Amino acid sequence: MPRAVRTHPQHYIPYSYGQPLKAILEEDEAHASRTFSDLSPNILLNILSHITNSSLTGDQHLPAAFNLLRATHINRSMRNAALEAPSLWKMVLFLNGVHVDFFRAILERSKTLSLNLSMKEDQFLCTDPQVWALLVDNVTRLRSVRIGVEEAYEGIKAMYLLNLLTVQGTALEECSVRFHGQRMLRLNCFTLDDASLPGSSRTPRLRNLELTNCFIPFHRCRLPEISSIVIRSVVAEPMTGSLGFGDFTSLSHPQFQHLRRLVLWNSIHPVANLVADSQVIDFPVLETFVLMEGAAACRQLATILQLAPQCQRTVTVLFPADRNCTLDDARDAAIAGSLLIAQDVAYTTCVLEMSELAQSLKLSLPSCESNTTIHFIINNSLTFKRFGPLSSLLRVFASIPLLSQLSGYEVKPKDTFSFFLWEFMALASKKPLGSPHILAVSFGASSPAPYIFSPLFELTTRIEVIAPSIPHPYGNAYFVHLVSSPKRFPQLRSLEIPLNRKKMDLSYVPMLLRQRIGIEKVVFVVSFSLTAKGYDRDALRSAVGEEAQDFPDRVVVEWVEK
Repeated sequence: MPRAVRTHPQHYIPYSYGQPLKAILEEDEAHASRTFSDLSPNILLNILSHITNSSLTGDQHLPAAFNLLRATHINRSMRNAALEAPSLWKMVLFLNGVHVDFFRAILERSKTLSLNLSMKEDQFLCTDPQVWALLVDNVTRLRSVRIGVEEAYEGIKAMYLLNLLTVQGTALEECSVRFHGQRMLRLNCFTLDDASLPGSSRTPRLRNLELTNCFIPFHRCRLPEISSIVIRSVVAEPMTGSLGFGDFTSLSHPQFQHLRRLVLWNSIHPVANLVADSQVIDFPVLETFVLMEGAAACRQLATILQLAPQCQRTVTVLFPADRNCTLDDARDAAIAGSLLIAQDVAYTTCVLEMSELAQSLKLSLPSCESNTTIHFIINNSLTFKRFGPLSSLLRVFASIPLLSQLSGYEVKPKDTFSFFLWEFMALASKKPLGSPHILAVSFGASSPAPYIFSPLFELTTRIEVIAPSIPHPYGNAYFVHLVSSPKRFPQLRSLEIPLNRKKMDLSYVPMLLRQRIGIEKVVFVVSFSLTAKGYDRDALRSAVGEEAQDFPDRVVVEWVEK
């Protein structure tokens, strides 16, 4: 039925979906000549909000502030709407390239509302004493502060502002500090001379703290409302002066038990010898945990962390680039990964992925709670110290031939290292790997992933559905050979085959179906990428039908579009 576009009360213009709009009738032309002056205040406010919000990019408020200022010069109606909207002006306070008159105007136009401030210590940072005097007078109004320090600067002005906030930041809720360059600095902000005194916090509302290339001594802080902490280092390698393990363990203080988000990224130095009875750090309500560290640091953190079962965890384990990796590195990484998997959660889906850059395990539930993702950054630059001949150690799982003997594949150092890593991982993760009934895999047609992941395949005995995210695994002779064994995945009943291209090689699938007589159904899943390209459904169904002609008669073939 044709759609309609309403242009006037009691009058509609017919509009066919997907067709150009028809010309407006002459009787409606008067309505098309309206100006800003005719628009309601709510519409003008929506326009101004869009102009402002779309300009708030990164850590700088300057573009948004100038766009909002320009809007006030369009006409009287727009100016009045802007001046009567303090909620817009409160978001655009900035210190880079600002004149004292504009800075004062933003403060006045935001009325008494709390303020969002951005500053970057660089050549454009305002040094006008009048501006800084106004800032000092209004520091108690600052709700959100984003601070950046360019590499060539020490951060003197940034530290001055942070010290102001430490003693007067009563309204501060969000604070982000980033030092650019190859450095990791200890900041003495948000600290107290005597943190043991009750009710001594001067930043009682601070909820979100994000620190890049810097950290604070948490044992000297009192942050009663803190709910999110991000400590991120973007230096090439962890540096001397990074957050020490002792500094991190200060998060065991009861004030941090209300954390809901914790991100630790390449910022923690492991200790030489972790004490066996180190204090456990409990985060009972943590919802999101993100960790990216070296294998040793990950293992030490995993040993002392206690996370809520419903916490979503994303762990990325890095390996050294300046030396050969050893079995100890593989063991540390595997133990860290296994300790950070919720052991008492009955996961429904297991995802295994391998690319040229990383290898990953993800365990998930339909509710998205308790999802755990473990990434191991393993690429061709990884070197592995071989202790004697290892060809015999790449032993056969379930009577499959040695990887090095198939198709002349040359075993790389990273393949050998990966094999031992996942074997260690399997030994430490038997319980959570035994519950999923869906297996999703992603790797190339010539990838050694089936061999490297084979220790995990041995434990996923309840798998009923194999559902790759790409079709390539069905073109991997190693994977098809492995799945063809009835001893592996004994409860397997269904295969999903994603169709993300018009041509693909599925020649191995009929053989697999003949070997596994328990497989009852094959589901062809048409991906969004083909749908968006306007694929020919009939042609694709015909091609799939030809592929399915060689399937055993017992197999039901279904077609699903997602």
